[in-house]
Amino acid sequence: MKIGALFIVHYGLEWLRWAIRSVMDSVDGVHVFYTETPSHGHQTSLVCPESRYDIMRSIGSLSVNWHDCGPFEHEGYHRDYAEAQMFAMGYDSLLIVDADELWEPFLLKKFIEYGTHSEARMIRVGMRHFWRSLKWVCDDECAPHRMTNKVGTGEAYYPMDGGRVFHMGYAQSVGIINYKIQIHGHRNEWRENWWNDKFMSWKPGCGITDVHPTNKDGFWDPKPYADDGKLAFTCGDHTYWNMELIE
Repeated sequence: MKIGALFIVHYGLEWLRWAIRSVMDSVDGVHVFYTETPSHGHQTSLVCPESRYDIMRSIGSLSVNWHDCGPFEHEGYHRDYAEAQMFAMGYDSLLIVDADELWEPFLLKKFIEYGTHSEARMIRVGMRHFWRSLKWVCDDECAPHRMTNKVGTGEAYYPMDGGRVFHMGYAQSVGIINYKIQIHGHRNEWRENWWNDKFMSWKPGCGITDVHPTNKDGFWDPKPYADDGKLAFTCGDHTYWNMELIE
């Protein structure tokens, strides 16, 4: 059984090194499929804050297979292309990892075991969404697709009580979040005044809740996060580790 980690990348250097590092010892190869133009569903006149050179430099000496590709009209096409390329290389199962997602070792081991023994093609897993720092977190019941098996049909869900992936999508700099919004696949669904009323106005302990960018009615309510050592093990050396608010 040959397992590869697949990264779809246009931007993401703030967390990419830690994301790669969190999975590289558990797979047979790490592959980054980079496109210099957004593939998330929308274009923008804003210049991406991160260049190809910046992203490659952030990876440093980590062992990664880099693929320049695109452009793609949609992230789904980008992923389909990458998956086809990796299956053609001989991989049996693909771990799908976003540049802002970190796996703690115990969860990753159990998830790979669960996924590779499943008869499903797509395996889903829950996320913990860090909010404006590594000290606040939002939970929901969504489970994104994070493994594709070459052989299989349908989908399966890794149990929520078995652990969740650390998602740093909103624990990034203000500049990259602003860019993210402009190219996001759900940009047309963005809540009115979310940027000013929810994201920029939020401070630790301020009492602002209901912060999800598209879903209302308390879908995301930030709560203090007490680390049990797993997050520290995964990214305790990150610049953002002790920040009260990432700006």
